[in-house]
Amino acid sequence: MKIDITTVYNYLHALEGAFILYRVPRYDMKGREILKTRPSNLSLGEMFLIARSYTPGSAEFNEVFNIAARVFPDSDVANINAAASALERGDAASASRYLNRVEERDAAWWNNMGVLSWLEGDPERAVRSFKMSGGEAASNSVEMEKYLRSIASR
Repeated sequence: MKIDITTVYNYLHALEGAFILYRVPRYDMKGREILKTRPSNLSLGEMFLIARSYTPGSAEFNEVFNIAARVFPDSDVANINAAASALERGDAASASRYLNRVEERDAAWWNNMGVLSWLEGDPERAVRSFKMSGGEAASNSVEMEKYLRSIASR
């Protein structure tokens, strides 16, 4: 089968038109619709862009991270973000489930583990986790140690 230049041009034009459909001025509105109906058609990055269109901490914002972790269960980033979202809601069980899926334990994972440990009533483990996080999150361990000293002196 021989393909002529007109066929190639028509194919490229159709592809270009399809691409432009996703570059509408309010992609977040179109993305929200896709997220509800066909979330597997979105990339993880697109889901995070949609999340940014919601107020941080809102039910809709949190739901985007839950969907992302469901659609991308092997993604460390999706699970760390879903865990952070669960921790903000005080949902230790969900946060633990998401954190247990993570393979590479980076600073964000250790920080989330520190918050989870605190929620679960284990401040000593929280201090160790915050120290493991390094960087800015490590300052949480200093605050936790102050807290532990204050309750020990009571």
